[in-house]
Amino acid sequence: MTLEVHQIHSKPDLMIASMLRLGTRYLLRPFLSPRLSVSVRRKVYALIVRSLTRPWSKKATIRMGEVGGVPGEWIMAHGIERKPQIIVYLHASLHYLGSPATDRTLSTWLSYYSGCEVFCPAYRLAPEHPFPCALHDTLAVYRSLVGKQRTILAGGSSGGFLALVAAVALRDAGDRLPEALLLFYPLIDLYLAADCDELREEALLSRNYLQASSNFLLDRADESVKNSPLTSPLHGDLHGLPPTLIQVGGYDMICSEGLKLERALGAAGVNVRCERYEKMWHGFLLFTGILKSAQVALQRAGKFVE
Repeated sequence: MTLEVHQIHSKPDLMIASMLRLGTRYLLRPFLSPRLSVSVRRKVYALIVRSLTRPWSKKATIRMGEVGGVPGEWIMAHGIERKPQIIVYLHASLHYLGSPATDRTLSTWLSYYSGCEVFCPAYRLAPEHPFPCALHDTLAVYRSLVGKQRTILAGGSSGGFLALVAAVALRDAGDRLPEALLLFYPLIDLYLAADCDELREEALLSRNYLQASSNFLLDRADESVKNSPLTSPLHGDLHGLPPTLIQVGGYDMICSEGLKLERALGAAGVNVRCERYEKMWHGFLLFTGILKSAQVALQRAGKFVE
């Protein structure tokens, strides 16, 4: 059980981080308001995220595919020695936004630093497909792959939530567990919004935003699901899970939840490491290739895979 704190020491990187954080806060966050329709938010999110982050498509071979009946993208970075594992990366979405394309920068660099081919499934989103549809898709992908190759589960934000609850579900079902879990700024409690304090430094999240994402996911779900430990795995049984890396930003509105998860996993006997990147906000790894702290974080994630 380890907590590591990483500071920004370079003045140029501090300046770049400040500009990216302001760009996220004033260019992207206003268009995620619950006052806008879901379709508008999805279109704007896709457009802005892909314009704020550099297109790294030339650094990898990207091909469309389907695993376990779930469509998605296969990504393999160029110029590296390929490792035998596969990483299933579950994109960030706060449960109703995003796609493999919006997290392509992160998944490409994750492939580069880990040496692994990455599959990013286009799992079903709320509100059209309430929880646990996304979990069923995740399990279908994993079970289709695990019999063929060693498999790692990774995810950002709500994708980190899916990776964690999938590992719990696999353990409970007696399935072979992932080799490791990589949880990037995980949103691990679907009822988190009520307990969150607004942070002036947070670029992306707000209490309203978190509440809206929780409502989208759960409003049409069965009562048995709403009362399930899977909606808040932090308070459930975490024993027997695979080695886990958690990465959070110091400015992230839900940073404290990642730290709580690290302590809970450690108390359950799980080999866990948590890294906090100071002055980083929710979603900062989308700027890998531009932002030094994001680059360092994914390099360390790649070493954790080894």
